[in-house]
Amino acid sequence: MLATRSPHSSSSLRDDDEGNQGSWRDDEAWGKFDIDPACVNEWIWNLRKWLAGTILHRLAHEIEKINDTLTSTGNGDIQIGKVGLDALRHIGDLKAQQVPSLRLLISHLELSTNQEYLVQRIKDLARGDSLSCFRWNRGGRWMGKEWDKELPTDTQILFHLICSYFDSQLPPNPQRPGRHPFSSVFSMKVPEKPDPKQKSVDICLYQTKTHPPHFKIIRTDEIVDIAGGRNNLFSALLLFFHHIRTVENGMLGSINLALIGINILTILDTDD
Repeated sequence: MLATRSPHSSSSLRDDDEGNQGSWRDDEAWGKFDIDPACVNEWIWNLRKWLAGTILHRLAHEIEKINDTLTSTGNGDIQIGKVGLDALRHIGDLKAQQVPSLRLLISHLELSTNQEYLVQRIKDLARGDSLSCFRWNRGGRWMGKEWDKELPTDTQILFHLICSYFDSQLPPNPQRPGRHPFSSVFSMKVPEKPDPKQKSVDICLYQTKTHPPHFKIIRTDEIVDIAGGRNNLFSALLLFFHHIRTVENGMLGSINLALIGINILTILDTDD
């Protein structure tokens, strides 16, 4: 089992911004979930690779594919990342047969009205195999200027894409008609006020701050804090999926997360 820093996850990664180290490996949250902290570094590396390969690479590829199709069908003036969401929804309805995946993809882009920045940043994060340009409390340069708070942080982008991905995997929830089946049940963000005793599930991702981004876990009847900083979101996701594997037998609602195609629970495996 690996207990030392992987060379791939060294401080050369650009998410090592000031004041973001935290004490994540000494975090008491691991003990609450009966997790050996020696595993965590490898799990984070596995998670980064899963997010890059399963979500970001596929999303960036699909954006390019749809844009090419729109151009070839005479709609080159309507491009993802160049027009607003309303225009995309309109063309998604109008050209449903030519670009059937567009309507589903739009949900991944609803985080920000600045579609040009969001799409470009998704493409940036999709480069490589481990989110090498990820910056937890900021984003990338834009229009020749440094990132500012009018734009989403990379953490906000990743969390939104994760929620949108699992929204697309889960069937509609009959108890919450018209609402996203993962986001509305397994995630929460400020200004929502959590009441653990009123939750319909035993585990929930809870974003408590936007700047800098910070996540906690709501588990059964307690709120579990997690060390802040660059690994905070990754740690929250690891705790969430560890609970799914060990307590829910790998089931997220009605789907098995060990299924080929999703297969996210393998991030919790370690090399012996």
